[in-house]
Amino acid sequence: MDILALNAGELRDKIEFYTTTATKDDAGGYATSTKTLAFEMLCKVTVEQSLKVFEGSKVEYNDTFKIKMRYETGRIPNESHLAKFNNQFLSVVGVKNVMNRNLVLELTLVKL
Repeated sequence: MDILALNAGELRDKIEFYTTTATKDDAGGYATSTKTLAFEMLCKVTVEQSLKVFEGSKVEYNDTFKIKMRYETGRIPNESHLAKFNNQFLSVVGVKNVMNRNLVLELTLVKL
């Protein structure tokens, strides 16, 4: 299997990428942040790791997603973007340009 090839049939999941801007409150602190849709793309999403974490009396699931998407100039996510997949926001942890060929990007996303 060629790591630089993505079939159109594999790109089934839509992910939205947002930029965030912090808004100051009257006291000078950053109280809220607004999310603005930067772009959306079709991607191949796989769950890489899922951990069950116990904190006090709460159970949380920490999921790590591996995303493969096509490289498009002007639509390249970075660590400052937030991703939205299945109505949940994810943080972009890593972006890898596969073999530096500008064909395929691999992203690592974690649940906020």
